[in-house]
Amino acid sequence: MTRDSATTREQILDAATSLLANRGAEHATVRKVAAEAGLSAGAVQHHFKTRDELIAAAYEHTAELFRETLEATVTGIGSPTERFRAACHLLAGCADDSERTRAATAAWMAFAGIAATGGPAAPGYREAWQQVEDNLAAAVGDAEEAALLLATLDGIAVARLTEPDRMTAERGRALVDKQLARLAVADDNAGGSARGHGA
Repeated sequence: MTRDSATTREQILDAATSLLANRGAEHATVRKVAAEAGLSAGAVQHHFKTRDELIAAAYEHTAELFRETLEATVTGIGSPTERFRAACHLLAGCADDSERTRAATAAWMAFAGIAATGGPAAPGYREAWQQVEDNLAAAVGDAEEAALLLATLDGIAVARLTEPDRMTAERGRALVDKQLARLAVADDNAGGSARGHGA
C-alpha cells in the first residue's frame, strides 16, 4: 500500500468512526462515509468492498488508536500502581474533559451497540473486552473482582457520555479511585509490579 493509499484509508476510517460515534450505525453507509471524508463512493469501495468490511475495519482502527492513547498515557509514569490507575481512568472515559475523550467513548458505545446485535464489529469487540478483563484479572489477582471493576469502568464511561453534568470527569476519577482503593490496588506494597503491568 502506498503512502497516499494508506492516508486515504485512514481518512475513510476516521470518517466512518465519526459518523458511528456522532450519528449512529445507520448513518455509516458507504455514501455518507464518502461524503464525510470528502471522497467519492468509489474511493471508499476501492478500500472496503462492503459496509460490513468498512465497519469492522473502523472498529480495528479505533482499537488501535485506543492502544496508542493508552501507551502515550502511561509512558513516563514511574509507579506501576499509578500506570494502572491512569489506564482505568482512560477506560472509564474520565481521564479528562476533552472532546477527544468524549469522541473516543462515543465510538466505543457505537461499537458496543453493533456488537450487541451481532454486527460486523462483534467478534473483534468481544475478543478485545475479554482481553481487557483478563488483563484486569492479572492485575488485581481475582477474576470476579476484575469483572466487577470492568463493569464499573464501563458504567462510568456510559454516564460520562450520556450524563456529563451528573458524572463529571472529576467524579468519575474519584469513583474509580475509590474502587481501586477497595481492591487495594493503590497499595504499592500489595503486588506492585504485576498489578501495574496488568492493564
